Amino acid sequence: MGSDIEAGSNIERAKVLYNEKTHRYVMWFHLELKGHG
Repeated sequence: MGSDIEAGSNIERAKVLYNEKTHRYVMWFHLELKGHG
């Protein structure tokens, strides 16, 4: 299985929170692909 995050890409402003209803952690971030931005 592949990924949209390729080597050399930048992940910025990552945020993580815990959802008590689902008992799972959720993460989101700003992604700049290599060669873009």
